[in-house]
Amino acid sequence: AYGEWILCQDWMKEAEGLGIAGLAEELVRYRANPEYIYRVIAGESVLIPSGKAAQQFSGLASLNKTGVFLWELLGRERSLRELSRALGEEYELTEEQSTEDVKAFLELGLSRELIIRC
Repeated sequence: AYGEWILCQDWMKEAEGLGIAGLAEELVRYRANPEYIYRVIAGESVLIPSGKAAQQFSGLASLNKTGVFLWELLGRERSLRELSRALGEEYELTEEQSTEDVKAFLELGLSRELIIRC
């Protein structure tokens, strides 16, 4: 029980540093829409719609190198913060730049239903 209390205290300290907006943002999770299949075709990384997605989206969605990196991370639920940290570490970006880039990727992916908000 004491160990659980310590973990809770650590989480609370981190949450205080995030503020209300940051905490709310941290609670939102994202994942890749499983109805899109990732493939490399003729050297190009693409997402192919299947199931219901194929009825709503005709064609392929193309991913650049950064998009592939984020798509692979979204194989499981992730927060904006987790994605931003990973992108920043991989490409040596500032926290501000990686967060801005991930937000743009998520907004586009959400608008086209490539990404699901959990």
